[in-house]
Amino acid sequence: MVSTGESVEQSAPPAAATPAGGKSASIPAVLGTMSIPEPLDTAAAREALEYFHAAGFDEIDTAILYQGGATETTLGEIGVEKFRVAAKANPWYKTDESHDFFTPTYGLRPDLVKEQLRKSIEVLGVPSVELFYLHAPDRNTPIEGTLQAVHELRSEGLFREWGLSNYTAWETVDIWHICKAKGWQPPAVYQGMYNAVTREVERELLPALKKLGMRFYAYNPLAGGMLSGKHKFEKPPEDGRFSTTSLWGSLYRARYWRKELFDEIETLKAICVKHDTDLVSASFRWMRHHSSLTGESGDTVIICGSSVSQVKGNVDACRDENPLPKDLVDGFDAAWQSAKPHCPSYFK
Repeated sequence: MVSTGESVEQSAPPAAATPAGGKSASIPAVLGTMSIPEPLDTAAAREALEYFHAAGFDEIDTAILYQGGATETTLGEIGVEKFRVAAKANPWYKTDESHDFFTPTYGLRPDLVKEQLRKSIEVLGVPSVELFYLHAPDRNTPIEGTLQAVHELRSEGLFREWGLSNYTAWETVDIWHICKAKGWQPPAVYQGMYNAVTREVERELLPALKKLGMRFYAYNPLAGGMLSGKHKFEKPPEDGRFSTTSLWGSLYRARYWRKELFDEIETLKAICVKHDTDLVSASFRWMRHHSSLTGESGDTVIICGSSVSQVKGNVDACRDENPLPKDLVDGFDAAWQSAKPHCPSYFK
């Protein structure tokens, strides 16, 4: 539950200190907003945003897709002027009920790309956004028309940089070179799924991004909550990311709900106890100190939470400058080997 008896100022963390060195010194956190306004209502979302900002972070990630547009509406009501905001255009925009939600339906047509960004900017109450993504591929729409629309939106000053999410490595490289050939700004950021038990991006996507000079923003750092350590294999939850009653729940269970992975996570939890830490903190420390992310490349970790306390805990974990002991690193590697045969693709 959200505590309402403590002011944001009282609960806010001290300003982030600059560490002496190491790649974690420049791997910041971005706050994902998919849980706003449900389960984080307006008051809870405001408290979470203030805590995040007080910790020295100022970039938030949202999308017109989230909660049917309610996420952006709530953020606009709260006010996001002091944040750098990322918005997205998605290929499912204006999908009617006759289509499978996960089948793109021309949502990245040039006119709809423009419509989505303009609508997001209006609802958010800002003159422009920092970052604008193509949320996922629309392979029914010729990519050059989509890219020209992105270029025209940038020419209007509606965003500073743009990026891709859920595209294959080869599509990313192709798009980058099309933009360079046309004299358009190429994508600067790729947002993808990455955590200690989901490392598919390491094979070819991350090397491709490094070659292109693109940054990587990692979402799902806790594997949808698997790395919270709170779930039991025998008792899948009725709500949340692994819900037994929702489409998203079925997708997340297909990704991670395997007895072998649960066994590895129990081992990790035992090692965490030995080192007086918890699995959530250890998972974020793995991302910041032992993953393939680098501060030099401008990479970041996208955090979120289904309660204010979860958001605060994740923010605090992203400020821990201590690498993991070797047995915990080895434990995460063992968990990855267990998850690897069933690892979901990073692209759609």
